Amino acid sequence: MQLNVKLILCLMISFFVSVLLFLCLQAGAGIWIEKRLRQPQFVKEQLQEEVSRLQAYILEENVSVLDFHKLNKWVASRKITMISMYQNGRLIYDSNASGLGAEPPPGDALYPLHFHDADVMVSITSFLKHRYEDIATYMNLVIFFFVFLLIMLSFVRQKTLYIHRLDHEIKLMQGGNLDFPITVKGNDELGSLARDIDNMRRSLLLQNQRQERLETVNRNFATAISHDVRTPLSALIGYLEIMIQKKNLSDEQRRQYLHTCQEKAWQLKKLTDNMFEYLVTASDDDAAGLNTNIDHSLLEHLIYDGVLLLDFHGFITEFTKPENIHYSISFPIDSLQRIFDNIFSNLIKYADPAKVVSISAFIDHTSLYISFSNTVRAAASQTASTGLGLKTSKSLLAQNGGSLVIAQDEAVYTLTIELPVN
Repeated sequence: MQLNVKLILCLMISFFVSVLLFLCLQAGAGIWIEKRLRQPQFVKEQLQEEVSRLQAYILEENVSVLDFHKLNKWVASRKITMISMYQNGRLIYDSNASGLGAEPPPGDALYPLHFHDADVMVSITSFLKHRYEDIATYMNLVIFFFVFLLIMLSFVRQKTLYIHRLDHEIKLMQGGNLDFPITVKGNDELGSLARDIDNMRRSLLLQNQRQERLETVNRNFATAISHDVRTPLSALIGYLEIMIQKKNLSDEQRRQYLHTCQEKAWQLKKLTDNMFEYLVTASDDDAAGLNTNIDHSLLEHLIYDGVLLLDFHGFITEFTKPENIHYSISFPIDSLQRIFDNIFSNLIKYADPAKVVSISAFIDHTSLYISFSNTVRAAASQTASTGLGLKTSKSLLAQNGGSLVIAQDEAVYTLTIELPVN
């Protein structure tokens, strides 16, 4: 609900409550006034007070008995009071200006009134009901506006306190405290603003956490890769120094040293390639690129390229695939090629070429499983490795809805990748 709609509703509710309270107070005041005016003693006391006010006015203004102008002025100031003055039983003044010389009506209460030049009797009539009704109405109107303003101010104060709270929490964010959540209240513009600010806080917090995690990973990776690179690099330098310093090397020895240097150079290249792939994958969740629709023939072609590479290195391979089943997967082609390159590269480095390398593909429900099984070569542990190829492959598969599972039973090593089938 928008803030202006809430404000209009608050105005309507405040007015309705205030009017209802005003009507109730008016009704209660009317009942009280009627009850009081039915008490003769109360009426008598009120009339006596009026006579006392008139007497005080006469003494203060030094009014004479025939100074009707000043008497009219006092009556006009009282508005709802009328007087009749009698001297020697005859009417000498009537605020209604009628019946001069008449005798006082039977039953009228007469009160003594003293002027500086004469003493008279006065009959006073005061519309007490109108007076008290006016007083009650004024008081009830004050209460009406007070309640109306109280309800409105409470609504405004609630929103103001919420704004102050948001201001405090935003200042905490500016100070770098992203762990303190932003208070979200209501569904108006302020609530929507608070929700957007809190979402921004969450994004910044995740970004900072991810940055810290990447910095930690990169530091650890740099430490590990520097050690792995140093070993083959030292060997390469050593073989080159031997060839430079020893002049009497035979052609066979020289070819052997050069071949060893070439192996160490390729080993260094592979480590640096893996380092680059790992850093790119770790620093960008979208490193896998755009998805491509890969049918079964293209996928099998990628696998056959790896099989030919194994055959060139003297491996015996067996590849079984689903027969008479047409399928396709949605996956970045470059990422899939990198995954297969890493797998076949590991097979060349660690698999025993005297044993069969088994590759099998099968479909189960909505997934394609490709399994690589080989016997581990006895000297494989001497080859430098950080496992970056498999880490990169796992990351690329996870980004695209796949997975990689490794199992090892004694000397048999099995790697299985899962790819979602369209």
